[in-house]
Amino acid sequence: MLQKISIEEAEKFSRLINQDSYPINPYWLAYNAYHEKRNNELTICERDVLWNNDFPFLVMPKDKTNWIRAIMTNATQEDLEKIKEENIKIRDFFKFGNEYYYKTEEFVNPEKNKSKNFKKAIKHFESKYNFNIKDSYPKEKILEFLENWKKTQKERNILFDISHEFEIFCIKKCGKINGKWLFVEINDKLAGYCLSYQLNKDFWVGIHQKVDYNYRGLSRFLLYKRASLFPKTKYFSLGEQARDKGIQEFKESLHPFKKVDRYYIVTDEKI
Repeated sequence: MLQKISIEEAEKFSRLINQDSYPINPYWLAYNAYHEKRNNELTICERDVLWNNDFPFLVMPKDKTNWIRAIMTNATQEDLEKIKEENIKIRDFFKFGNEYYYKTEEFVNPEKNKSKNFKKAIKHFESKYNFNIKDSYPKEKILEFLENWKKTQKERNILFDISHEFEIFCIKKCGKINGKWLFVEINDKLAGYCLSYQLNKDFWVGIHQKVDYNYRGLSRFLLYKRASLFPKTKYFSLGEQARDKGIQEFKESLHPFKKVDRYYIVTDEKI
């Protein structure tokens, strides 16, 4: 029987399942994931963000019998090939999004960044604005900022609302999860914030980032500052592009060293 992963359990489950090919953060596990024993294997599912009645595997099971008559989200091309090698019929699959991977050192040290705009944006922001950086902030002010940000978003796809609800969940309820928040104030007013989490010694992930777009260079400055929280951690991901063209363009402009296609897969019986 499926059991909801609690906020208190989320970090434990994240450590159990985390691999470089599945950078699943504990905030998402607490918000939308479930666990269950299938064929004596602990499996992790999520409530499907597109079809709410389904609970696909969030991470591909190790036991190959669990690949039969299954639904998987977040799967890779390698996962797809493994299923085919087992002669399991694939009823349907489609590309769900892309995961972008970056080298932390290229963001901690802007001189090493492949994008000239990255360094230029940081210098512009630092020279133009009177700012303060904090690692905590009153929840009510964060939520007020988020609601004002939401009003500026004219293009909203099918994932916008659930992403917004997830962010509110993190702000309100996830104080027990050991992530790292950063807040930037300009003239004593919140101008942007981000949330990050270290998954293992070599990998951290960016979970949320929101900025007031009126402050030129803030997005890249905030990314520089959040990377500086993990200077000895080699790699990071900023998650999928959430079917948002603007997010995709931003992540590609940061020059990832690797891009992984993510697939939604539905399997049938063995052939």
